[in-house]
Amino acid sequence: MEKVVSQKVTRTPEEKIWIGIIQQAFEDSFELGMGHNLSLAEIQQARNWFHTKACADACDHVNTTRDHILNCIRLYQIDTRLDT
Repeated sequence: MEKVVSQKVTRTPEEKIWIGIIQQAFEDSFELGMGHNLSLAEIQQARNWFHTKACADACDHVNTTRDHILNCIRLYQIDTRLDT
């Protein structure tokens, strides 16, 4: 069995803001969280954001890649389909 080594990463305040931006787009894309009242256009805009340079720049600020984020989205979509 393969061991997983986890390392605690200390984030700067700026990195935390960028993570919050990515997280908010993810939540808006799937209408997660409390009190979402988004139009279909706003949901689509949030989903489209992941394919923009702005997303790639946000990912650069937190030392990840847009491909990694898109893979997380795909995994979430698969997981939620299996739950239904």
